[in-house]
Amino acid sequence: MTDEQRARLEDIQTGPWRQMSELARQRLSALSTDDLKRYLRSHYGDEIKDKADLDFRQSFDQVLEEIQLLELAVACGFLPLDVVRPAVEPDFTALLSSKPARAYVKLYDFVPVRYLAARLSIDLDIGPSQPPPINPHAEVRYAVFLATHYEFITSARIELFTKYIDDFYFGKRRIDAGFLKRWIAGEQPSDLIADEQQVVGNGYLGFIQFTETLGDFFLQLPDPERPYFGLAYGYWLSHYFGLRRPRGRYELLGVSFEDVRIAPSLLAIDSKSDGAQAESKRFQERRTTLKSAWEGTRALIESLNGSDSGMEK
Repeated sequence: MTDEQRARLEDIQTGPWRQMSELARQRLSALSTDDLKRYLRSHYGDEIKDKADLDFRQSFDQVLEEIQLLELAVACGFLPLDVVRPAVEPDFTALLSSKPARAYVKLYDFVPVRYLAARLSIDLDIGPSQPPPINPHAEVRYAVFLATHYEFITSARIELFTKYIDDFYFGKRRIDAGFLKRWIAGEQPSDLIADEQQVVGNGYLGFIQFTETLGDFFLQLPDPERPYFGLAYGYWLSHYFGLRRPRGRYELLGVSFEDVRIAPSLLAIDSKSDGAQAESKRFQERRTTLKSAWEGTRALIESLNGSDSGMEK
């Protein structure tokens, strides 16, 4: 391993996702199969409300997040497989050896985890997957992706917005994604108390930051690369467009932010000015780019699920 490769690997292994994953890393090996089935069960039709359950699942998500980042690093020529192998094989052994953990990988479409397992000849027993060829010309774009992902993961406003699109609600008024979308369009009551104003206002800013951060990133990518990088955000992109996959195919079961209108009162400048119109056009371009990236990512996910349609859903 060269010094540069060691530094690149360390950048991935010391990102904020590592600290977020510590709870799952510390507890998983001590959990029984029944405990894992409870913690990692499907939330479709069985809403997860217990804070301990939510905390463990969110931490386990970050375990899988780091593995996804390592797969993307290999696929983009950022790191060779021989460097990644000794860094990630212990995680597959210690954290992904149980049936509930592997079923979770499949259910929530952590496709790059499956790709990296295939590259390492690890059978997760959740259906076949064929990883894409390594693209040695994409390492600079991977570095841009890693910086983008750091911003995405650490943004409190994006985190709040993802809670909205993940079917959370807030306060006695049950402020949810539908409420937020109507508020952005200027269609909700203005008599919100201070706490409600804060959670809605920050939700709106999270929507803007989510769209701009990912939209600007995907705009930098060649079209053929967008679906693959989109796998890192597949869950959130599907929810952004109101889609859920409780079975093999996506269904429109949530609130879509594809067509949300922004009330003029929320704009910092005159909505009729040249600057506002240019920014509105730019924002719409980001949303269109997100939709394009998502459609390619969705095709990848659904084709993989189609290839193992005989597996238990």
